[in-house]
Amino acid sequence: MGKFIFRVMQKKAPKLITPLKNPVFRPIWQANVVSNMGSFIQLVAASWLMTRLTDSSTMVALVQGSSALPIMTLSLLAGAVADRFGRRQIMLCSQVFMLLVSVLLALFAWTDTITPWLLLSCTFLIGCGAAFNNPAWQASVGELLPPRELTAGIALNSISMNAARSVGPAVGGFLVAVAGAATAFLVNALSYIGIVAVLVRLGAGKSTQPQQRGPLMDSIGEGIKGVIAIMELRAALIRGFLFTFCGIAITSLMPIVTRDIIEGGAFSYGVLLGAFGSGGIVCALIMPKIRYYFSTEGIIKTSAVIMGVAAIIISSTSLLPLSILAHIACGAVWLLGVASVNVTVQTLAPDHMHARAVALYYLSIFGGMSLGSLMWGTVADTAGIVAAVAGSGMAQICAIALALVLPMPKVREAGLDGSAHS
Repeated sequence: MGKFIFRVMQKKAPKLITPLKNPVFRPIWQANVVSNMGSFIQLVAASWLMTRLTDSSTMVALVQGSSALPIMTLSLLAGAVADRFGRRQIMLCSQVFMLLVSVLLALFAWTDTITPWLLLSCTFLIGCGAAFNNPAWQASVGELLPPRELTAGIALNSISMNAARSVGPAVGGFLVAVAGAATAFLVNALSYIGIVAVLVRLGAGKSTQPQQRGPLMDSIGEGIKGVIAIMELRAALIRGFLFTFCGIAITSLMPIVTRDIIEGGAFSYGVLLGAFGSGGIVCALIMPKIRYYFSTEGIIKTSAVIMGVAAIIISSTSLLPLSILAHIACGAVWLLGVASVNVTVQTLAPDHMHARAVALYYLSIFGGMSLGSLMWGTVADTAGIVAAVAGSGMAQICAIALALVLPMPKVREAGLDGSAHS
């Protein structure tokens, strides 16, 4: 096993870095690293601030749920818009909108006028900006990169996200502890400036994807029917929904786990969230090779079992080092599961409705996150944090039985030697 892992690490580097040679993909990706870091700084600050504003576990869980909810509800509209207009222009407008809302949130916190519902409203609006940005960016990855580099491109996006998840929470916890939540919110606002500048420099309106015509609602309906009609895509979307529905308790209830089980503070919360992201980075580095050697079904099943066991460990230990290890494992398999669904959808999606297929992917993933955040937060309020986290782990393991009726499709993508592999 050790030799296999060493061989994988030795071979993957050229494959993984190839998309960074693309003169358009590279600067957007680099700016996204900074923007993603700001987003996790904001998440830590908002989640921890909510624990100070209310004792409700449901409200704390809804900080993350409020960010995911608009991605669930608006993704179809965003996908249809991204298939009709310039994708970089949509990204630019979305980033500017999120910058302005982040400044507003910082002002509310600075003037001490923030309330639980006002905090949720601002995180919801930031989520609305992300809802329009994400399908446009993900579809642009498929537009900018050839098929053989798609998995590497998605892996690089995952590295960007998880690098931010590793560093951002620790920075966010430090900022909250030293300078307060308002400072953390302002830092998040500043993090959008880089990607806005890159999009302006590249020419936000320049995009080569075909323009869709006809009424917008017809375009949405056509996208839903076209994607749902493909059985393999339908199976992938349902499995992705269940994976995130069960697994979201790990991150959405992390502030409560930190406060009530670990008995730590904002910095400890940032460390745990950083551990989750570190696991994702390690996994993303070898994800192209993992996807080459193992089936998507095997990846999803293994990820569900590992996440389920780790959730049970998290719910039952007050030892911070052991909890850190469990969060690292969760971060790794969360990345594997979600990214595998992403690659499957992008590989099987018809070209003329690529962004709408990506939007349905976001609908399933963030729909699971939103509803799961609400459910597990409610369980935590009624039965306790231990029951909620352990229950989510057991549900994750039980959900793999769905493979009997909805197996994940086999997709063909570029292998290590440039050949296709199922």
